[in-house]
Amino acid sequence: MTNLVGVPRDRVDGPAKVTGDARYSADVALDGMAHGVFATSTVAAGRIARVEVAEAERCAGVVGVFTHETMPRLAREPVFDFPNVGMKFAFLQDDRILYAGQPVVMVVAETREQAAAAAERVQIDYAPETPVATLADGEAGARELELLYGVLPAAYACGDIEEGLRQADVQVSESYSFPAHRHHPIELSSTTAVWDGSRVTVYETTQGVSMIQFNLCNMLGLDPENVRVVSRFIGGAFGAKGTFWFHAAFTVLVARELGRPVKLIITCDQMTTIGNGDTGRPKLEAL
Repeated sequence: MTNLVGVPRDRVDGPAKVTGDARYSADVALDGMAHGVFATSTVAAGRIARVEVAEAERCAGVVGVFTHETMPRLAREPVFDFPNVGMKFAFLQDDRILYAGQPVVMVVAETREQAAAAAERVQIDYAPETPVATLADGEAGARELELLYGVLPAAYACGDIEEGLRQADVQVSESYSFPAHRHHPIELSSTTAVWDGSRVTVYETTQGVSMIQFNLCNMLGLDPENVRVVSRFIGGAFGAKGTFWFHAAFTVLVARELGRPVKLIITCDQMTTIGNGDTGRPKLEAL
């Protein structure tokens, strides 16, 4: 076997990337393709009391507006026997608001700009509740801390701290704080879905095409031979694209509902609230 350590090697995908020939998931262009945009929650916890989409539906180019009442249903609720599912709950399936920035409406139009303009016309009234903002809030029973990613609260154990302090020769007392951190790959996450009869091709921004295929089949009730996932290049990932996020499932459902290809590109702001691997674990405001 050739020893590659310390030997300069050209990247296989290097020429395509530096010359601009590389086509990422969001670069896919298909005949008749429509574009989806999410309107997101402005409160961190509560329920949707009223959603009015008539004005959005009248906007130029709009071909569909999907709320929690009209979005096609998942065949199966998310649970953690699936590999790499980023959230334990699915938005756009009921009126619950579990975090600020949660998608509450998906607008589909002929262009992305038209969809974004129409999304601003959606009117939503909320019945807000007190959000969980800290671990202490969660421990007080305000919300189940395992709603997101299933890793909180972390398991821990401790002995008799007071006795340990009494026996200590030296005690150091200090307070530390640090800000929240979010990673932002250069390439935004996106999904493009196109159906051909009972078969669907999904152009997805992902590090794991088999993982995406598996989760789509389980959550949408599809057969694996009818689901093809394509991801040719990744423009940065850092974990955000190694997980299944629900915007992919709903793009596939909406494409089938409308009978035409649909592309959804997550905005830069939404990358921290819709599909961000490192954000998905400690993001307490989403609990």
